[in-house]
Amino acid sequence: WYQRRVHGNLLDPIEKLEVGETHNISGKTDKIFGRINKYKDIQVLVGDFTKDITDNKEKPFIKDLGIKFDVVRNEPSFLTMLNKTIYQVIIIISSKELIVRDYNVTQMVDGIVKQFNDHGTGLLLMGEEDPLFYHVNLIIEKLPGLSNLYLTGNTRGHKDLFPGDPLKSGYFGEHPITDGVGKLYEGFTISYPNYVPDSLEIVATSTDNKPSILASKAPYGRLVIDTGFTKLYSSNWQKSPGISTYFANAICWLSSR
Repeated sequence: WYQRRVHGNLLDPIEKLEVGETHNISGKTDKIFGRINKYKDIQVLVGDFTKDITDNKEKPFIKDLGIKFDVVRNEPSFLTMLNKTIYQVIIIISSKELIVRDYNVTQMVDGIVKQFNDHGTGLLLMGEEDPLFYHVNLIIEKLPGLSNLYLTGNTRGHKDLFPGDPLKSGYFGEHPITDGVGKLYEGFTISYPNYVPDSLEIVATSTDNKPSILASKAPYGRLVIDTGFTKLYSSNWQKSPGISTYFANAICWLSSR
């Protein structure tokens, strides 16, 4: 298993995306989880509420994967896109507060949960150190059976995780979202879940010995919770190619109903 990850195919460097653009890139490889041609029509809605993951300098998204990305950076725009399209995958990159102050975010959260419940939309919820998990916690609270789960705290990261026992500090386990990954940057200063419910499994444990990536178990809908979105900054993305493989795997797995 370790050798399969170390020598697995790594994706090409990041694709340049413009905020609000939709990209439909033809798939060119079948070396990642599943077969890429199967995923060429995946539609993904990205809510970048940090406002800097997808700016003009930081665009860590996948090249040559054949995925349609709609990228928005505030709550009203997110709800507009949500009302227009049923997405295969929704990605939330959380901030510490509402981007549009005094906005009633209830409709946005309810819309995300409705797509998850009614249409099998996969969710990738990405937080970071306290308090950069505001949007993630709003959504988790409304998901079935997860009302008592939330991200919290600050733990020092800034190291790589390696294949191994996912319950041990500094390792990630065998899962479709880690297939082909030889090492994975955990994020800079990251958060952690207050507990792990039975419907989720620990995919990775931080070097500070806290669960850092969770994934849903069947028959629960497809859900990944990642506590270190700083792995998406282009400086980290470029020096740790395992991030792009992990990110692509996560999208493909989340889209598989």
